[in-house]
Parts: sequence; C-alpha cells; structure tokens
Amino acid sequence: MAVIRCFSSSFAMAPILYMQHFSGPVRSVLLTAAALGLKLQHKIVDLSKQEHLTENFLKLNPQHTIPTLEDDGVVIWDSHAINAYLVAKYGKDDSLYPKDLAKRAMVDQRMHFDSGLIFSWLRNIARGVKYKGRKALTEDQIEGLEHGYEHLNTFLKDSKWVTGNAVTIADFSLIANVTTLNIIYPVDKSRYGNISRWLKDSEALPYYDVNREGLDHFKATMKPLLSAMAPRVFVTIVSPNVRSTLLTTHALGINIELEEIDLNNKEQFKPSFIKLNPQHTVPTLQDDDDFVVWDSHVINGYLVDKYGGIDDSLYPTDMQERAKVNQKLHFDTELSLLASRIMKGILHGGKKSAPQEQVDEILERYDFLEKFLAMNTFVALGHMTIADFSLIATVSTIDIFVPLDAKKYPKIAAWMKKMQALPYYAANKNGLDKIRNQIAAALEG
Repeated sequence: MAVIRCFSSSFAMAPILYMQHFSGPVRSVLLTAAALGLKLQHKIVDLSKQEHLTENFLKLNPQHTIPTLEDDGVVIWDSHAINAYLVAKYGKDDSLYPKDLAKRAMVDQRMHFDSGLIFSWLRNIARGVKYKGRKALTEDQIEGLEHGYEHLNTFLKDSKWVTGNAVTIADFSLIANVTTLNIIYPVDKSRYGNISRWLKDSEALPYYDVNREGLDHFKATMKPLLSAMAPRVFVTIVSPNVRSTLLTTHALGINIELEEIDLNNKEQFKPSFIKLNPQHTVPTLQDDDDFVVWDSHVINGYLVDKYGGIDDSLYPTDMQERAKVNQKLHFDTELSLLASRIMKGILHGGKKSAPQEQVDEILERYDFLEKFLAMNTFVALGHMTIADFSLIATVSTIDIFVPLDAKKYPKIAAWMKKMQALPYYAANKNGLDKIRNQIAAALEG
C-alpha cells in the first residue's frame, strides 16, 4: 500500500486525520483546518468494514471514534478537542478560539451544547435509521430536535455567529452537524429565521466546500434509507377515526410506524405536533419525509391510492363509485362527531348517559344506515370499501352507549358480523375494548 507523506515548509509531517467525509464531527475539523490554512493527511477509516475496531486503530484511540488526530506523536479524539488543539498550535491568532476567559467559556458552552444536544440527537437518529431499520423519527426525537433548534435560534438572535460577530470553532461544530440534521429534519425557516440566516452566512465562508463535499456524501447514503421510510401515523388507539385507519393499513398489508399521542396529557398541543398538524387531531399521517395530512377519511383514501396497487376496490378510481364511497365517508364524519360529543360528556362531563336528543339523532342515522345496507351488501357498494372501515369503527363505538337493536336493524347487525369476521378486525377491537372500559369506569364513578 502506498504511503503518502505531506510535508510543511519545515519538513515536519502534516497531522494525520483519521476520518470519513460523511461524519459531521470530521467535517468540523476539516472546516477548522481550512480556516487555519492547515493541510492534513486524510486517512479514511471504513466503518462498514470495522476498521475502527482493528488492533492498530484501538492502540491510537481505545474509544474507536472518528475523527482522531495524530500529530507528531500526540493523539487526540473528539472533534471539539481536536479543533481547540489545532487553533492553539497552528493558529496565527486566537480569533477562532479566544484566549480571553469569558469569550472562551462562551465558545466552550456552545461546543458542549453541540456535543450534548445537537450531535447527540444526530447520532441517535442516524444509527436508528442505518443500523436498526427505523423508518421514521420518533416523537421524542422530533421534540429533541425542536428543542435544540429553539436554543440555537436564540443564541443567534443578536449576533451573526453563535458566540458573537466573529466565527469560531463552535460555529464549525454546529455548522457541520446542523446541516446534516437539516437533511433529515429540515429547519423550519418561518420559525427559525436566525438559523436560516446563519446557514446562508456559513455557505458564504470561502472554505465551506469542505463541509459540502461530506454533506453530499451523507445525503447520498441516507436519502435512500429515508425515502424508504414507512408511513408514520400519529394515533390514539381508542379513537374510532384512528381505528378506521388501522383497518385500512391492515387490509392493504402495509407497514406503518405508529406514534402514540396521549390526549389526556395534551401531547397534541406540543409545538412539534402542531407544526405537523395545526388542527392537532389524530390520526395524522406523515409520509415521504415532508407530506402530512390529517382526517382519517382523507388518510385512508390516500393510502389506497398510493399503496393499493392495481386493486382499487377499497377506494375505486371510477368516479361514480368513488362518489358513492365519498358520500358515505361524509355520512361517517357527521356520525363520528355526534359520537364524540356523547363520549366527551360521559368521560369528561360527568354525564351518566347520552342525552335523549342525541340518542334520537343517532337512531335517525341508524335508520339511514339500515337503508343503505338494504341497497348494497356493504355501506357504499357491493363490496367492502374504506367507508365500511370508517363506519364500523364509529358504529361499534356508539353501540357501547346507544346499543344497536338487532331486531330493528337486522342489516346493520349482519354487516357488523361480517366486519367482525375480518382476519384483521383486532385493529378495531383492541381500541374498542379500551374505550369500552373507560366508559364503564366513568359510568360507575
């Protein structure tokens, strides 16, 4: 294997940087070296081949991390420590890492912010996607990133760079990692205008290309994994609307990433969730990284259109048949809102039964549904559609507090038995049992 030797003007060996270009911490060191006008020997460590676990590398760095710097017999790892060392040894001045104690403390604080929050979330997310097969960011990860973005935006409120009006190694660390995170979870320019401006200023640095090269490599590596993410659905399992979506996904045989939203703890009002859905309702679907839609009826139609393949029976493309399905979906919207008002009265309003006026409204809609089922085997057409998923989730819930009279509504009763016989009906039953228990407890209390 060829040995490349790089010499400075004093014929001393240039520092060796053990690295991979896609690494954010490595890129922060490359930015520092470029700002200093310092040439480094680049020694690529192939993590996929576990070269960082070889005996020789472990002798250098028992923590087996990159970047690792070897300079005239001195070995240092952790990008923040490396950057501080390079400025102290090779800097023509101390502007990148001031000797003034107050200014230095500010730089150190921002670098610990990077290692403890920004890079910590980046490593957590990247490992989950690349090595553990995660298909979407978790609510905790999104909340953590938003938390980090909020702080960084505040740091940049009154200054051009993260510690003031001069760029420092703290900027280099954060530039490398935030630009990486921006690929996975884009910075919202409307909320984080200071970060957006800072990123543009960073791109104007004369040596920014050393970050862009590795960033493009990271994007090429991660984008295929990110674009293959399964649809992510934010749910509350007891919700009839959520259950209709679960029935749809099971019928289609598609995998989804479920993220539970605790309505009782008002998790639907978290900034990270409101950013996705200002109406703060469940279910909410996130697909293809940045596409978000809510309302179960719309979600279910979208899922069939995208993942149903050539079989469009659950939501026909024929415009007349689709119109019939849509009509029943809107009928369900009306019925589910009525059910929701009754449940809120029992679960949170101290009521012991549904008001007679609302019972009458439900019975009227039972009459309509009975007539629909007299016309077709299923609620919209002669075969099952997403309208059946929506209505079985709603009607089975209403049946808890306004029991269905099977003798008066035999066609509804027969239809419910057909739906209950589905091999994936547990997608409705599990949440239904939970809400039944909650209502029973409220009525007994």
